[in-house]
Amino acid sequence: MLTITASLSSKPLFISPMEKREEAAQARSRFSTGNSDLLTDMHAFNECMRLEREGKPRSAIKQFCEENFISQTTLGEISMLRREFLGPLTSIGFIPLDSTPSTASLNINSDNLNLIKSIVVGGLWPRIARVHLPKSAIKFDKVQAGTVQRENVAKEYKMYDLREGRVFLHPASILFGNASWKSPFLVYFQKSLTTKLFLRDATEVPLFAILLFGGPVSINHIGGGLTVRSKESIIKLKAWPRIGILVNQLRRLLEAQLSESIESGTLLDQRSDNVVLKAMLSLITNDGRTAE
Repeated sequence: MLTITASLSSKPLFISPMEKREEAAQARSRFSTGNSDLLTDMHAFNECMRLEREGKPRSAIKQFCEENFISQTTLGEISMLRREFLGPLTSIGFIPLDSTPSTASLNINSDNLNLIKSIVVGGLWPRIARVHLPKSAIKFDKVQAGTVQRENVAKEYKMYDLREGRVFLHPASILFGNASWKSPFLVYFQKSLTTKLFLRDATEVPLFAILLFGGPVSINHIGGGLTVRSKESIIKLKAWPRIGILVNQLRRLLEAQLSESIESGTLLDQRSDNVVLKAMLSLITNDGRTAE
């Protein structure tokens, strides 16, 4: 998370020269991770750090950056900010004083992409957009055994910001041209208005990330369904009321543990028998589905 936070506070990690824009886009796509601009940049940064840890000469790292259109200046800036952002966490006792960004105990969930996405949701809420496939775009082809749904193309998907209506992914996004969505929601860092209202630094997010780290969840016990609220907008979801009850109770328990940890200046209990963390991790990792 330090890497993502630092990258959002820095200049773009990838360089995109006008005369080599397509080549630069292809280079970035090689690091594509989790249908996410933020995770893609994190992956590229981690690869550069891996070369450094392996003791590769500076010339080799420089060549790697040049071949992949990675800015060495931004690379250094992200590294510096990661160390700076670690300071406040140690000063309040949230993590051990001798911690570094690469301390193994602080990175045990660094490969859990759904967890990382969920924390991003909590940090950027309510910057959420809905991904919608119109009914008119859902078509079926006849096959010998019956019918199969036709694969859709990227332009058939429409995106809507919760507050400002129709929006579009910026062409520089790793998600631009994506036609494979596991979730109908994405979170973004910022919007820019040019010829259209574009979303930048976008990340597809699991549904339970919104339920556990988004706004307050209310339950319609009569008509069914859940509502996740922000000050200016709402997200309506089709779900059994018991899911809303479970989510709200789990959120209260998790917030109580975090508050106690921060107020007392002690480490959060991360033992395997912490049933609150165990339940939260299971729901997020599998997005509410039963673990295989």
